[in-house]
Amino acid sequence: MDAVSISRPPWQETLFAELLQTIRVRRSVCFRPTFGAPWSSRLAGTLTHFHYVLSGTCWLHVGGMQEPTHLSPGDLVVVPRGRPHTICDSLGTPPTDFFELVSAHRPDGSGAIRAGGCGALTSFLCGGLVLENGAANVLLSVLPPLIHVRGGARITGVRQEAIAAHLVEELQTGRVYREPVVTRFADMLFIQAVRTYLHENAHRVPTGWLAALRDRRVGQAVALMHSQPEGRWTVDGLAKRLAVSRSALAEKFSQLLGEPPHRYLARLRFDIASERLRTTDDKIASIAASTGYKSLAAFSKAFKQQRGMSPIEYRKLARLSSATEMPAETQPALGARRLCR
Repeated sequence: MDAVSISRPPWQETLFAELLQTIRVRRSVCFRPTFGAPWSSRLAGTLTHFHYVLSGTCWLHVGGMQEPTHLSPGDLVVVPRGRPHTICDSLGTPPTDFFELVSAHRPDGSGAIRAGGCGALTSFLCGGLVLENGAANVLLSVLPPLIHVRGGARITGVRQEAIAAHLVEELQTGRVYREPVVTRFADMLFIQAVRTYLHENAHRVPTGWLAALRDRRVGQAVALMHSQPEGRWTVDGLAKRLAVSRSALAEKFSQLLGEPPHRYLARLRFDIASERLRTTDDKIASIAASTGYKSLAAFSKAFKQQRGMSPIEYRKLARLSSATEMPAETQPALGARRLCR
């Protein structure tokens, strides 16, 4: 099915673009399993998983969802937040933990493994992703338990098929410095799935961040805070800027987003500050000013209350964690278990 053409106001499109720009995959591990029927593989953890069907058909069932999803060649599915899910040839086949399969059938250098029975074959490109912003990212809070992008769709299928083909080629050739290139392609697959979901579903979601963007008052208030996170925004100030009632704005904002504007703004500021501490060498005083704090001391105190450590400690820990990570391709089974769980 082709994506629906929907016209949105410029401020809403800007927020969607900003949301997509927050997607940064820090690490990934990819496999190319081929399963022969009967087979069933179960995955769970805390991170985001994706599966792209290269050939054959199968079923996917996500924990907490009643209806299983049938997958065909070219289909891409993303399971955010590591929700437990099972992918199988038949819903009646008993599942085996994916990492047990990886341990029993050690992947080759390209991540290829062969498991299951002697029946019909199904091949995948699948992987686990560590997002740069972690579970606190607003992105994860607006995504459903499952994103399913069908292959062959006119504005989506060809693109995801091309990305998947490049990713498989990169895995197979074993070029030098392969890991960052593979991660970027995995990043692109994830962005493609999220973009498709936002485009097709933002007008349907009843509550939450996406629903807030449909409300003219709340959506524009959110857009203002995102465009100027350092601004001294108050409910009164936002209401005057938007020419709406203070009480109506506060009530609708809390109803749709589950928190008042000042709490949303504080969380937005700390997300921005945390990202800059992890990914840049910017001075902490500069980060403090860009997130609305007049003094470094006030920022440091608030940051420690929010994150449980000072900005300096947070930056050191983030860099230490990045520097000591073991490449997953060095020890495929152990690396996959560390990354995907």
